[in-house]
Amino acid sequence: MRSTDNRITARVVRGKTRLTSLLYRTPLRAFETRHPHDPLAAQVVLSSHGGGMLQGDRVGLAIHAERGARLRVAGGANTHIYRNERAVPTAFTVEGHLTDGARVAYLAEPVVLHAQSRYVQRQHWRVAKGACLLVVDRLQTGRTESGEAYAFSRYENDVSIEFDGAPQVLEAFRLEPGVVDPRNAAATLGMNAIVSIYYCCDDAAGRAVPIAPMPEKRRIRHFRERVDRTDPGLLMGVIRTEYCVVVRIVGGTRLALEPLVQRVVASLRGPGGL
Repeated sequence: MRSTDNRITARVVRGKTRLTSLLYRTPLRAFETRHPHDPLAAQVVLSSHGGGMLQGDRVGLAIHAERGARLRVAGGANTHIYRNERAVPTAFTVEGHLTDGARVAYLAEPVVLHAQSRYVQRQHWRVAKGACLLVVDRLQTGRTESGEAYAFSRYENDVSIEFDGAPQVLEAFRLEPGVVDPRNAAATLGMNAIVSIYYCCDDAAGRAVPIAPMPEKRRIRHFRERVDRTDPGLLMGVIRTEYCVVVRIVGGTRLALEPLVQRVVASLRGPGGL
């Protein structure tokens, strides 16, 4: 099912951020809810019928935050990617535009790749000088609570971020278990949970990121030797550009990662939170 005219538009009206557009079509659903921290900000929670995306679903979402708007877009039950036996993958595209002074947090729920699923995710953000963007992008390599991992057919994730018209982030991530083993050290270290955090703002260069101690090499066992996936979260790296910070964390489970993810996100939140 194609659903490409979904839109969220936020602007400041009488000192408070209001949603002037909130349009969605099946399979996507979007609901305005109260922001958990800021009474002057707006929040939208994304969901879907059935809690995920089926083969043939192609969804596009446009997010526009006007001058001074404060918007939080959170994930609900919309990111399970179900079995897809077709050559055409399930796809989700986000186009975001932040004007001067806008602050947007896009906090997606983990993409859970079911067996034989094919999924393409693309995000393109344009951030004006004076605006701030925080994106938390999570991936789970299967229904790990049922013992399923790396049984999907293909996963693609493209992220591009422009700040003040200049490219700052351009990433293309591919995992295809049937072609190349994605569990090798160069890809995922055999871990089942991957989190990417992007923060782009004027003050990004001065933002400190908490560093988790890297376990000794001998303690990071080969994935075939692991009985479980309870390895602690590992802060794999921090990349900085002039206006962006990118943090990549991998771990055995989402629960193992979450304390470290929350510490990093807290360190990157702007005044008043995002």
